[in-house]
Amino acid sequence: MPNKQGSSPRRERNLERDQEILKYRAQGLSLQDIGRIYGISRERVRQILLKFAQTECTEGDKS
Repeated sequence: MPNKQGSSPRRERNLERDQEILKYRAQGLSLQDIGRIYGISRERVRQILLKFAQTECTEGDKS
């Protein structure tokens, strides 16, 4: 069920997770290590990082 801002609690949890994944990657952890922390594959970690990078590029184009 969406909250007052229009996003679901699951989406908010995933956003927090994605930001933590980005932080871990910046600290030098491998995709495999990050995947182990979250119980996901290194390929899924790569996809999440790619999605985050594309979002940042898109938002940068709007400025």
